[in-house]
Amino acid sequence: MSAEQLDWARSPLGPYANVVDHQRAYDEVIGPDGIRTDQLLVSAAVEGLGLSGLLAARAEAQRLVADDGVHYGGSVQQRPWAVDPLPMVLSASDWAGLEQGLQQRLRLLEALLADIYGDQRLLHEGVIPAEIILGHGGFLHQAHGIGTGKAAGLTLAATDLGRGSDGEWFALGDRT
Repeated sequence: MSAEQLDWARSPLGPYANVVDHQRAYDEVIGPDGIRTDQLLVSAAVEGLGLSGLLAARAEAQRLVADDGVHYGGSVQQRPWAVDPLPMVLSASDWAGLEQGLQQRLRLLEALLADIYGDQRLLHEGVIPAEIILGHGGFLHQAHGIGTGKAAGLTLAATDLGRGSDGEWFALGDRT
């Protein structure tokens, strides 16, 4: 479906076309020339759902999160998991670059975990101040020296991503 077929200027997304200053921010759905090509299906779904449908989808997602008890923060500071009912559609070229960088980041996080619970070279050499690790409430002192081979490494890693106004990706933070 083309932007013309979607008639995006008169769709629910139309009023937002001029909200984003494309010189200062990157909008995933609407570019300077209208709806981005790789976002046409999402835009058509938004058009089909309308505001009431989007609000109902958001409420359903929040209900499912609450029913299943999905949350951030472990047992210390629990807060509900934030779920957006609209998917984030990435182009193949965007994903190719992200995949390589995210795999590299995961290897780094695995190496950090192995060192922190292993030889602690980074602490002994002062690369990471020891008090940051050893004083952290999540550090398990009892696990030091157990080893963190592939089987005992990270079981989950997620990286929050953002885009600069130029459209380039950057990492905001990690959850492991």
